[in-house]
Amino acid sequence: TSRHTFPLPEPPAAKRYSTASGVLETARAGLAPRVVGALESTVEAEKRVESNSDSQSKTSSVNETTPAKEKANDSALSGVSQSLIDKIRAKERRRIEEEMTRDPATEKRLSAMERLPEICHILRSLFVSEKRGAITWDT
Repeated sequence: TSRHTFPLPEPPAAKRYSTASGVLETARAGLAPRVVGALESTVEAEKRVESNSDSQSKTSSVNETTPAKEKANDSALSGVSQSLIDKIRAKERRRIEEEMTRDPATEKRLSAMERLPEICHILRSLFVSEKRGAITWDT
């Protein structure tokens, strides 16, 4: 019995939108009027937030000691002990450092393993749709 190794299939190319304006630009015709209205109001709100942040950044002082990201995290993490926060941040730094120093073979193997749950879901759907316990392999 000879074993054939085949590479895992590539994940499907899916468009990912990060803003409401991107969704609105590409799918305006296929959306319901209420959805279009909601997206338009979201786009307007994004523009207002951007204009407010631009005006605030121009008027804010340059000598600010803590970045805005840390301020947002501090309010979200109120009530959590500082030692726990330090441990979590140290663990994140170690994980990021480990990712940066991985060899390409390990990285390729891990990326293939990350796709396995999706492939299993697709295969299960195939077996269920075919209503069989096994599907023949055509070589």
